[in-house]
This record gives sequence, structure tokens and C-alpha cells, in this order.
Amino acid sequence: MRVPAFELVAPSSLAEATQFLKAKGSRAQLLAGGTDLVVRMKQRTALPEFIVNLKTIPGLTGTERLPEEGMRIGPLTRLADIAASPDVNEQYPELAKAARSVGSSQLRAIGTIGGNLCLETKCYYFDQSSSWWATSARCRKRGGERCYIVPSSTRGCVALCSGDTLPVLIAYRAQVRLTAPEGERVLPLEEFYTGRGIGHLNLGRGELLSQIRIPPPDGVRAAFFKYAPRNTIDFATVSLAVSLRREPREARVVVGGVASAPQRCPDAESLLARSAGIENLEEISRLSAEKLKMISWVRGPVGYKAQMVQVLVRDAVKRLQG
Repeated sequence: MRVPAFELVAPSSLAEATQFLKAKGSRAQLLAGGTDLVVRMKQRTALPEFIVNLKTIPGLTGTERLPEEGMRIGPLTRLADIAASPDVNEQYPELAKAARSVGSSQLRAIGTIGGNLCLETKCYYFDQSSSWWATSARCRKRGGERCYIVPSSTRGCVALCSGDTLPVLIAYRAQVRLTAPEGERVLPLEEFYTGRGIGHLNLGRGELLSQIRIPPPDGVRAAFFKYAPRNTIDFATVSLAVSLRREPREARVVVGGVASAPQRCPDAESLLARSAGIENLEEISRLSAEKLKMISWVRGPVGYKAQMVQVLVRDAVKRLQG
């Protein structure tokens, strides 16, 4: 299936790109690697009149290691380069591992870290082709009135946030810089997501992701796990990261792939920060799954996902225990 007609725009600066985005609104979409956008255009789930090619803007690619500030990553840095970077592997090894888990080697050679963070939420029904929808009433994410995943729902969408690098970046306390015509703002990465299947990114009109920042490791150790039905290019049934910082004491348990935004597990984090001993292992894993807000059966029943969260959190904490 071919992509529909569009006009390609090649801005030379962030200012030019954000002004164009603000003027065109939903009629324009951003192109980074294109591994998700091109597929959605072929499926007719994305029909932009304009495509803004970010590759023509200098300064959006590469990693920069800063002793005082940790690391800055350009959103157009390819996932393959993140996985292979000596600096990333030395300072944030679980981020390199997460980048290696995305898709196939061909996709990682094209796909970008920014594209993975901004990946459109996914659902069995939304992802169907336009010919499939020709005989069915459209779901809410496609402009209809019905949610096929939760038929009793009277509003909203529960399509899943599926970026594999999200949990580990949140575990490493990453921030994102967002640029708009009016200026810039910096958010913790977990605040970049609204928790809604439709409009899942916290972006204003004309605003785009311009940088990823990770603070210095400062004794933070992390463990990342991804579970998918097959060891292929499938999206994760569950992806998660657990991190532990010794001084000052802080723990993070972040679960991805089970809701419309990554979820943290405060009760499990509190217990893990107080005591990471083997005697608390079962309680930490139980608390991690107990209060997750999972209502979508996409990629597996909710009960099964909860069990997998417990198993993977247990494995992650064991790894942190060394």
C-alpha cells in the first residue's frame, strides 16, 4: 500500500519548524526515522498534509557527555547508535540494553530515540488497515464513538504506550526539553505522558521534543527487562526498569507497555528504598503489580501481565542485589 500524497517541508532551524507546526496544527506531522509514521500513513491512521523533516535541522543528533550534567541526547540519534555508544554503555548500560531490544537491527538503524519516546499509542483495532475498517464502525482513536477494547467505556481510549526505552529512561531520572515558538520548557520524562490513548503526549501547539537529558549516574544502578510473545520485532507485553540509588536513598520501579503511559509503583519503590534485602523481595514484587492501572487486554490478559510484572520485578531486584 502506498503512502498518500503530502508536501515535504525542510526547516533549517527549530524556530522555523515550531512556527510551521503552530501554523498548521494537526495538518502537519514530524518525520524523524519514519519507522512508525510511514506505516501509519500506509494504514491511513495518519493522513498529514505536510511532513516536517527534522533531519534538516542541525544539532538534533548525537550524545554529549557532561561531567556536571550527565548526558544530553539529541532526539534524532539512532537507536543503533545509542546501543553502540561507549559513553552510554559505561554510564547508563541499561539504556543501551533497552535500545538494543527495539524492533530489528534494520529498524534500529533507522529509528530514533525521540521517535521511540513519541511513538503513537497502539491497539489491535487502531492498527488495522483502512480496508479492514471499511466494514466496521471506527474506534474512538480513528474518530468513531466506540472503544472495542473496553466496550463498556463511555469515553476515552486505552491504546498502549509502547516505547521500549521509556521505563529505563524514567528509572534513570531523565528529563526532556520541549521547544515551542514562545520558548522552551523542561519536564521530567514521566510528565511528558498524559495517560490518555488519544493525545498521549504533553505537547502544546507548535511544540516538539528537542533534547533528552539524563542526570549523572551518582551511584544509580538499574535493571531493564522486556517480555514479548516472540523474540522478534513484537512490541512488549511488559517492559520494566528498576533503579536504586544508595545516597541519597531512592528507588524507582517503572512499568511500560501495560497502559497509555508508563507507570511507576510508589509502594514498591518506598519499600525497595528502605530495604532491598532478600527478605522483602516477594513483597516488593507483589506491590509492583498490585496497584497498576491496567484495563487493556491488548498483548495479553491483565491478570497475566500482572504476573509477569511480579516475575520481572523479582528478577530486576535480584540483579540489583548483585
